[in-house]
Amino acid sequence: MLNDLVPQLDESFMHAAGAIPLVFQGALRTMPQQERQSQPSRHDSHELTYVRRGKIRYTLGKKDYLVTTGNTIVIKPGREHSFRIVDGPVDLICVYFGFARRPEAAAGDSSPEPAVSPVSVEEFFRFADGVNSADDDLIDDCFLIQGRYQESIARLAERILLEYEGDDFARDLLLRALSIELVVVVARAIKGAWERSLRVRHGKARELVLIAREYIEDHFDQDISVADAASYVFLSQGYFARAFRDELGTSPMAYLIRIRVERSCELLRQPDMKVSSIAARVGFSSPQRFNAAFRKQMGMTPMQYRRQFTD
Repeated sequence: MLNDLVPQLDESFMHAAGAIPLVFQGALRTMPQQERQSQPSRHDSHELTYVRRGKIRYTLGKKDYLVTTGNTIVIKPGREHSFRIVDGPVDLICVYFGFARRPEAAAGDSSPEPAVSPVSVEEFFRFADGVNSADDDLIDDCFLIQGRYQESIARLAERILLEYEGDDFARDLLLRALSIELVVVVARAIKGAWERSLRVRHGKARELVLIAREYIEDHFDQDISVADAASYVFLSQGYFARAFRDELGTSPMAYLIRIRVERSCELLRQPDMKVSSIAARVGFSSPQRFNAAFRKQMGMTPMQYRRQFTD
């Protein structure tokens, strides 16, 4: 049976929730610089948006969330949201996913369409990790996926879109498998953010510096500052900079630039990417700043580094 190929979720979760992960829709969208959503929208399922190119700002309630190239935002079901393009044109992959339960079949209908279940990714995370928290929601109305899970989500979004738009053999079966993987990866990202929040609440200076280092590694490609990293762990900027240097032997800004340059080295090995695009992709405000930082750290220009792999 083909269904035997599908990864099976724990039977106790299936029995308790009466639902399975499914992808409901996938779409590729290109939006011009002036695009904005005037009327808020909401969806019954989770809305995952992966930004291939550009910058887009989402508004949920009184909060704004900037999503840039390579980043992903997951909006929880039933949350009103709107957006505007900050730097366009923007290419987006939108995946609507969640949990579904199959309704009772009517007479003559052996395969009714699945209905969206109120089960959330947070509930799946609590189930899978054995968390029995009576606290409020683990995340806000939405969740930005950055850092170590960015590449996994990007690859999944691309594969889901390819399958959704195609008509290949066992398409629905593969979409089912991909939806399970998507839910697991999103749940892992939620788990990581939740654990970091606990460490911030209970951490001491050394622990907070390590959390701030993770913050820098997860957000290096954005316009972040030392003040942003310090506020993330609720320390004054001066105290944070001293504690960071004492613990890691370098300043927070030097560490940020080092991470950006290291990531740019990976991208420079891809000959189809322009150096100016790489500079923006890793968080530098201009190609000139990128060139100066790269030369200082690597002892050569970005183009000289690239030629080592293309000549």
